[in-house]
Amino acid sequence: HLFEGRYSRKIVQEDEYFYRLIVYIHQNPQNHGVVLDYRNLPFSSYNAYIRQDRRSLVAKEILFDLD
Repeated sequence: HLFEGRYSRKIVQEDEYFYRLIVYIHQNPQNHGVVLDYRNLPFSSYNAYIRQDRRSLVAKEILFDLD
């Protein structure tokens, strides 16, 4: 927590909020001026969620099957 306060945690109970968090996490580098376009960030899972790439290391089914 060098630049900001400590991280906090919050229980996510609603699907809509969960999906907004996913969008927020992916757009955060662009919103803070780290990259021009978050979709081109090389080490982001964004493209794994958007594309149907079977070689992806992201286990999308686990993330979206959470209850």
